Order: sequence, then C-alpha cells, then structure tokens
Amino acid sequence: KDILPLQFERFGSVDRELCRLQWQDVLGLAARNAFKVQVNAVADRQPEVQLRALEPQAVVLDTDAVKFDLQSRDDFGLRQVGLEWRGVPDPVNNPEPQTGSRIVETGSPELLKAGGQTVFCAATEHVPAQTLELRAWAEDYLDGRGRIYSSPIVIHVMTAEQHAVWLMEQLRRWAGTADDVYEEEMRLHDVNRQIRQMAPEQFDQPTVRRQIEQQAAAEKANGQRLDAVVMQGEDLIRQAMRNREILAGHVETWAQGLQKLQDISQNRMPSVSRLLSQAAASRSSSQPQPKGNQVPQITDVESGFNPPADNAAAQQQPGNKPANSRLGLPSTVVQGGPQPPPGQPPPAADQPMDQSVHQQADLLAEFLKVREQLQMILDDLEDSTFVKRFKAASREQLAVAESLNRNLYDGFGVQQGKAAQPVDKANASAAARETAQSQKLRIIQDDLQAYADRRNEAKFVRILQEMEDQDAVTKVAAISDVIRSNRTGESISRAELWADTLDRWAEELVSPSKCGQCKPGKSASLPPEIILEVMRILEGEMDLREQTRAAQKAIDETERWKQATRQLSAAQQSLYERTSDVITDIEALPDGLEKFGREIALLEAVGNAMGDAWNLLQKPQTDGPTIAAETEAIELLLQTRRANPRSGGGGGGSSPGGGGSGSTDQAALEHFGPDADAAAVVQERGVQQTTGNTSEDIPTEYREGIDAFFNAIDGR
Repeated sequence: KDILPLQFERFGSVDRELCRLQWQDVLGLAARNAFKVQVNAVADRQPEVQLRALEPQAVVLDTDAVKFDLQSRDDFGLRQVGLEWRGVPDPVNNPEPQTGSRIVETGSPELLKAGGQTVFCAATEHVPAQTLELRAWAEDYLDGRGRIYSSPIVIHVMTAEQHAVWLMEQLRRWAGTADDVYEEEMRLHDVNRQIRQMAPEQFDQPTVRRQIEQQAAAEKANGQRLDAVVMQGEDLIRQAMRNREILAGHVETWAQGLQKLQDISQNRMPSVSRLLSQAAASRSSSQPQPKGNQVPQITDVESGFNPPADNAAAQQQPGNKPANSRLGLPSTVVQGGPQPPPGQPPPAADQPMDQSVHQQADLLAEFLKVREQLQMILDDLEDSTFVKRFKAASREQLAVAESLNRNLYDGFGVQQGKAAQPVDKANASAAARETAQSQKLRIIQDDLQAYADRRNEAKFVRILQEMEDQDAVTKVAAISDVIRSNRTGESISRAELWADTLDRWAEELVSPSKCGQCKPGKSASLPPEIILEVMRILEGEMDLREQTRAAQKAIDETERWKQATRQLSAAQQSLYERTSDVITDIEALPDGLEKFGREIALLEAVGNAMGDAWNLLQKPQTDGPTIAAETEAIELLLQTRRANPRSGGGGGGSSPGGGGSGSTDQAALEHFGPDADAAAVVQERGVQQTTGNTSEDIPTEYREGIDAFFNAIDGR
C-alpha cells in the first residue's frame, strides 16, 4: 500500500528515450520482463500572453484605476504572470521615463492557464503623470527564457490640472463640430423658406418636388450627424465628471445642453424631415379646387396704406367652417388692416411645408440657446485653465531648479565644456526643458492676448501687459543658455524667480465663476454639486474594490501586499471623509434634515460600510469580507443616486415630442456616470397565458362521451 518513489537519471536532449523499469518485492521476487516506457521529447513552447483594456481610454487621471483583462497560457506550466509599465521617453516632456512591474499571479508547474482582471493606478504605483506603455508578461519554467511580453497598450496619464486643460481643448473642438451642424441646419432652413414662398404653380413642378425630397434627406442626415455629436459629448462629460477640478455647475449645464441636443436630433429633426417628405408627396392646396355649390362673388380689390397681412390668402383654411354661399351686391375689399388682438392669434397653417419651416425655426432657436450655454462654459473654463497653465509653468520652473540643485556640487565653478559627463547630460536636459517652457509660455501669451481682446477684462489686460513689459518668453528662453554655460547658481535663481512670478499671475487671475457655482435645487432636489460629488465617491469606491481584488492576488509577496493595503486603507479613509462632508453639506441646506432625511440615513449607512472596510484593510485583510464591505458601500451609493419613481420627468417636457422645458426632480448629470441607468424603474406587468388558450372544435357526440367518461371516473 505504500507508494515507493522512483528515481530516474536526467533525460538527454534526444527526441526519444526508451526506459526499462525493473522492480523486486520484499520476498525477492522480480518481474520476468522489464516494463518498457518510451518518452517522446517535445520542445517547450513559449507562453502566450494577452492584455486587453476592459474600458479603452487613451487619457486617464493619475488617480483612475484602469481595468485590464490579462490572460496567459503555457504547455508545461506557468511560473508567474504580471504587468509592466514603461514611460515613453521624450527629451522635453518626459526626459526620465519610469519603469516598473508587479506580479499579478504566482503560478506552479501544473498551472497551464493564468490571469484574470487586474487594475493599474498610477498614483498607487507612485508613477508620475506621463505617457505609459503597459504590457503583460509571463514566465515559464524553462531556464534562460525570461519574460514573454504581450502587445503594448499606450495610455496618457494626467494630473487633474493637465486633464482640465486637455478637456477644455476637446470641448472646444466638440463645440466647433456642433456649430457645423447648426450652420448646416440654418442653410437648410433658408432653402425651406425660399420654397415656401414660391407660387402655387411653381410648388407643384417636378423639379421643386425633387428639391423638397432632397431637403428631407438632408434634414435626416443632419439629424444623424447631430446624434453622433451628442454621443461624443457624452464621452467628454463622463471624462469631466471624474475630474474634481471641474466645477459641478459646468457639468450640470453641459448635461442639460446635451439633453436638449439629443431631443433635437432624435425627435425634432426627424419630425421636420417627415413633414418635408409629406410636402413633397402632396399637391398644393393653394391651387383652386372645385367645391360643391360654389357661388361666384363680384369683388374688387384695392390696395391700402396698411401692409397686407401675411395670411391674407389663407382666410379660408381647410379646417375653417365655410361661410354661407350666396350671390350679393358687388363689394370692394381693401388689403391690410389692423392685426388681430394678441389673445386671438391667426390660425396656424396646416400645410406640411409651413409646419416644417415653423418647427425648424423652433429647433434652431433651441439650438442657439445651447450654443450660448456651451460658450459660457468655455469662457469659464478658459478662466480657470489660464490659472492652471500658469500654475503648471510655475511648478515646471521649480522642478528645473530642483534638478539643477541635485548636481550643484558636482559641477559648481567648472568652466563650460569641462564638467563631467553626467553634469553635462543633466544640464542639457534642463536646458531643453527651459526651451520647451518658453515655447509653452509663448502659446499662453498668445492665447491670453486673443482672450483679452474678446473679453476685455482688466485682469487679463494687466497680466498681458506685465508679460510684455518683462519680456517673459525671451527671459525664460535665456535661462537655457545660462544652464548650458554651467552657471548653475544663476540658473537656479532665475528659475525660482520666474516660478514666483508665474504663480503670482495665476493667483491674480482667480475670480468667482459665472456659471460654475450651482444654484440650489428645486424644493425636493439635491443641488447638482452634491450629486456630482456622490457620483465621484461612487466611482472612487468602485475603483478601490478593483484594486483590493488585485492586491489579494499578490498576497504571496508579503511586503508588496502590505504596502498596497496601507495605500488602500488611506484611500478608503479619504472616501469616508468625503462622504461625511457630503452629509454635512446636505444638513446645511434649508430644511435639509426634513427634506433629505432618507438620503442622509443612506449616506450614514455608506459611511458605516466604509468604516468596516477601512478596519479590515488596517489589519491588513483584502479577502472576501473586505470586498463585501466595499460592495455594500457601492450598493448603498447606487441606491442614494436612484430617482423617485413617482417624481415624474422623462415625459418629454411640457410639449411631448416637441422638446419642451420639462419638469423633473433629477439633475441632468444623473443620466451619466458609472450608473447611467439610475432612473430605471421596475414596472409591474401582467403575465398572459401563451399555451392552452386555443383548442380545436370537437364534435358534439364526442364531447358527450368524453364528459360521461370523466364523470364516471369522478364518481368512482
């Protein structure tokens, strides 16, 4: 019954090996013939490894947890699989790219497949903002093979300030695309108005009919184009919701504009297109039509000083009740006359062409309002991003000064060209950074010049004048020449001086935003800024849960695992404090405790769940109970975000199908974010019988016999 170990010598490198097994039992008996085993040697193939982004994003914040799917397989067993990141080198923006890696899963000789979902967070891995290449890697047990890598995935990691600047540029391009759609709609509207003004005999010509059909097709295509613009805007607004540097009022105004554009593209433009198609298919009712019992009239038309009414020719509309037909004395009709009272508007035209022109004019007016709102957002973002750009330039000057200070003693006092090679290399890198900064400063000055011309505000004009008087661009560029001449002390002094100057300019630009601060919500609604903060906390907790799962896989690496849990614990504590701040903000609202008692109770429960997760991470512990506590917090946050099913809204506004202003207790930004369908309501529905509800007719004599048979059974 005991299992005896067998010992073999190491096989050679031949393709085939024939082994003979001999044994002898405790009684001395041996097998008559040896047991033959033939071993066929097969070359060990290299592992296969793939990395796929679950939510492809080219631009991410340094605090975002980017999710990946890592899969690897091997023919004889995997030793370990992991994730590696490498900074893309750039002599100006990234002169010292960072590299790093971590183990995602530890394998074994029997493990042929490994991997799963993993996350990467630049802040957690202490990777500064830069462009990164991420690759998955795998190792097997073949000596000397090393790591096998997957195809790289490139992401651009940005700080909140950099992301805000990038987002403003994207918003400006998106607004330009929306303007193109608006200009095309204006052109179509002008053509439709010209067609409507044609005489009835021209309106019924085949060429005009074809032109109207072309207008209907162009209107449909422009609506589809606007629909694509709306989809791009939704992606951008989700980016903005993740950045805490973007004010909640901006996001809410943007979301409201997107909803209006979506209504225009999906409802109002298709309606105009259908009316144009009907106009192309119908004949003009302005032509004289034979009517029954029509009596001729004897009238004389005279012109007058009063301008003729626009609808003078439409005195007898198809829907109006006709006057009694009688032959009377000759009469004279004078054109023009007083307009009807404001309370008695003239009857609306029933012709499809007239309706299409009127509806198109209404949607253009709504489109124009959205453009004005977007321009306000751009203006306010440009206000804030000038601040961020000056702040970023100031930090870059300090970074150059710090890099020069590290090599101060190695090259201080040495003549140009005689310093050690590391010193020359560091000086060349710092000089290149100063040259690049002078170019960026030139761009900032040009943008500030254009912006000051448009806004004509004193603070922009004053700072622009200071930049020109101090010749900021030239003097910053001159620092690079000083660095190359190895005058390190003077270079540090100049860089720090310009760091202070740029930071002062940024502070002087700070002013209250015009549309970024939210007005209080309706009587039963939370302000958009609170809703946006709850959504950001929700996304942060979801990212934290994914990072907790990833940390659990690295539990075998004790030191790395403990370090990860400390970071996760700090992140959980930060989310808990932000949740407490939200509760305080809600209680500070007028009658906040009475109106939002349910929301406060839910958020307090969220805080309790977060506290449990924090305690478990402090132990440290990253297994099931921690995941469960984080999941409870996420579920409660989602419940906090859900709308009241009885609150109305979603009905298309005051004029369903026409894009009215509407009435709802939801902020527009609630339709975006990690739980985009938060307003979904489970509705009761009746279940109908689908089988057994029909039967073939049975003859009467058969039915009587069957009934008698079952009655006899029941009686038994």
